[in-house]
Amino acid sequence: MRPGCGWPGGCNGLHVACSALFTVLFCHAKRGKPATDAAGVLPGFTGIAVHDALVTYARYTTATHALCNAHLLLVLRRNRMQALRWREDLGLQFLLRPDR
Repeated sequence: MRPGCGWPGGCNGLHVACSALFTVLFCHAKRGKPATDAAGVLPGFTGIAVHDALVTYARYTTATHALCNAHLLLVLRRNRMQALRWREDLGLQFLLRPDR
């Protein structure tokens, strides 16, 4: 889902579902489960759903879930930057050396 697509009619999220053959783009005023239900792809989906860690997706129990590597890298990068700031604030220069 891409938030804030800014389309007329109050679209708050562009929801995207892809397979090897098809791509579904669905714009909806909501961003959570009501929108993904309305798109009609995830309810009853039994394949592997690769996505970010948005809590909405966990509610679809018929799918197997996998975390998108691009989103995982963003989270790890953000956590590393927070850890580096924490280390600097505490003067712990021996932790998380930037050269590694």
